[in-house]
Amino acid sequence: MRAPIACCSGRPHPHRRAQHLSSLLRGRRYAQDLKYGGEPTATELGDDNTIRENVTISRGTAGGGGITRVGSGCLLMASAHIGHDSLVGSHCILANAATLAGHVVIEDYATVGAFSPVHQHCTVGRYAFIGGGRL
Repeated sequence: MRAPIACCSGRPHPHRRAQHLSSLLRGRRYAQDLKYGGEPTATELGDDNTIRENVTISRGTAGGGGITRVGSGCLLMASAHIGHDSLVGSHCILANAATLAGHVVIEDYATVGAFSPVHQHCTVGRYAFIGGGRL
């Protein structure tokens, strides 16, 4: 079963993507930054992304450039989180419960393993692989 895509910037996204039940693109009231005051910001998704169950993607904030962006051809596995103002390149994989804080940059073809957090204002380089975390 597929849920309809949520639109966070007020405009529909005509791109090709697969989004599964219970994933959420955070809207105006859900930017996870205490400084967010309702400014016009957005979330952008490229083509051919697969967004699995319980994924959350928070919209950008004015203090961080105003946009959270995911490139094309990415796989966002169950319960992954992309924080506000993060930039995820193309062909990236965020495994189950991978967590990006705000203002993170994930360059093209990088993989963030299961249960792995990435601290705010960090960059994960092109083709990098972060191994799975431990519970």
